[in-house]
Amino acid sequence: MPSVFQIFSQPDHPVLSLEVQAKIAPKEIVRVDTSATLTRHFFDRFFDNPLTSGDGDNAVRVIQVLCFIATPGMMFALSLIPSYFIFPPNTAPRGYWPRVSDHYFYVMYASIAMGAATVFEWDLLFPDLIDVLVLTPLPVPKRKLFIAKIAALGLFLTLFLLASGVMGTIFLPLIADEPSVIRHLFAHILAVASGGFFTAALFVSLQGILLNLLGERIFRWISPVLQALSLCALLIVLFLFPLLSHDLQILLTSSNPIVQWFPPFWFLGLYQTLIEGSAAAPIFRVLAAKGALALLIVLALTALTYPLAYRRKVRTAVEGHIAKQSRNWLAAAKDALLHATFILRPSQRAVYHFISLSLKRAPHHRVYFSMYGGAGLALLIAMTIGLSQQNGHTSIVYSSFGLRSAIPVVAFLVVSGLKVAFMTPVELKANWPFQVIGSRPAPDHIAATLRWTLPRAVLATIAVLVLAKLLSPSEFPGWPQMLAQLLVAQGICLLLVDALFLRFLSVPFTVPLVYSKRNLAFYIAAFLVLFVPFMQTAVEMGQWIEQSIWHFAIAALAVLEAHILLQRYQRNFIRERLALPENEELDEFPQRLGLS
Repeated sequence: MPSVFQIFSQPDHPVLSLEVQAKIAPKEIVRVDTSATLTRHFFDRFFDNPLTSGDGDNAVRVIQVLCFIATPGMMFALSLIPSYFIFPPNTAPRGYWPRVSDHYFYVMYASIAMGAATVFEWDLLFPDLIDVLVLTPLPVPKRKLFIAKIAALGLFLTLFLLASGVMGTIFLPLIADEPSVIRHLFAHILAVASGGFFTAALFVSLQGILLNLLGERIFRWISPVLQALSLCALLIVLFLFPLLSHDLQILLTSSNPIVQWFPPFWFLGLYQTLIEGSAAAPIFRVLAAKGALALLIVLALTALTYPLAYRRKVRTAVEGHIAKQSRNWLAAAKDALLHATFILRPSQRAVYHFISLSLKRAPHHRVYFSMYGGAGLALLIAMTIGLSQQNGHTSIVYSSFGLRSAIPVVAFLVVSGLKVAFMTPVELKANWPFQVIGSRPAPDHIAATLRWTLPRAVLATIAVLVLAKLLSPSEFPGWPQMLAQLLVAQGICLLLVDALFLRFLSVPFTVPLVYSKRNLAFYIAAFLVLFVPFMQTAVEMGQWIEQSIWHFAIAALAVLEAHILLQRYQRNFIRERLALPENEELDEFPQRLGLS
């Protein structure tokens, strides 16, 4: 039997070099679609938000969000079935203006959903610092990055549009059947899509225009205010739907020119014009023309300003900017006054300023406060403002209960919103200094948190009280009424801070966020059950205090006694926590610097 050497030495089996063998060996080339990968990356970032993302697949979160958006449209369509098919004897089927109101809901809801999604992803509409630093050094053309960003944004908005209008597209033309299913389906799809893309393009073009005119540095300062006001405007339209839909005929047939400048009415006019054709009312044809023109203008502005703003964002992120470091003497004087009167100890000052700086520099907390503040402002406006029709003219009236209930509502929203923000960490590995000084609840740290929260809640309620006085002087005519409401504002803020922070014994932003579906459901149920009695009790208490100086004194003593009892309970709870054994499974990040 020949040896291996003899076999490979024969002419039929020549010995080949490694280079020749490498050329002969078959190669499996894996081609990666760069555009699809980049588009998927940008799209996933829209749903990878610290305030919403949790454990699990990103695709699951996308489906959950889209189902949540689609649910109101389905529920509204199902609620319309009895009025279209099953109506009581001796009653006519659903009339003309109620049907117009149904169309208005879907146009309005698609606009609100698209606008809210755009505002929520405000910071991701353009490339941020992470995208630029990670993707720019790669051998990928800039044009391909830009096209991938556009594709991801378009896919994101299209999915939200489908979720907000798909249930209406399926159910409403089938149950309404006017004048035909095909024509109604076409009108519904075109009107809903036009309203949704108009609102989304409006906010994208707004950001593009401001970035090009003001620059990145100024825009960063005004961005939170723009987010809050934008969301507030969207939620006001949503919360006013019952009022507007009830008075839709009065509004659209009135001679008030403001009606013609309300964007949801533009696309409602497009809806009715497409369904009725030449038989549509003149006001609907006018509104449809305004809506078509506005949509073309906004889309043109978006196409013009987005590439310029995109280029400016990328250049600013790469080159950076030099901020002028100047000493703020007003802030220094304010801190000196606080240190001398309100936060006396160094440990209290550390936590107090840590809270301020964390909220100032945390982007996702900024988004949260913008949305939370906008939602609160929209709720206040919906509770306070009403419409009155006299002699063919529509005017704004103020609700007495809404003005008085604004004080407890603002106090509750501010205190509860700050607590939720404190429970959301900024960067856990950056909290190692607090782990070094001790993980036990320190009374000074807790006191600093309460002293940071209370003044801001009190100032917010006082501002609302002054605004209510300016809007309706007859509701609070004299100093007794104002002092009574001031006592209610300060008492509610003090007791809410004591109650909601009773067991919050950690430094804000330094504890992991724990998701608990059972606790979340419990809190939502408790809020729905207790919030309305809380408002009514606060309003009645304010009216009772206004009646006599003795009522004022009794209420002040009651607030003081409740505050003392809650503080005593918290001190006892702190002592119980201090008596527990030390936790031996603390993170060793300060010692290992995260290296393992």
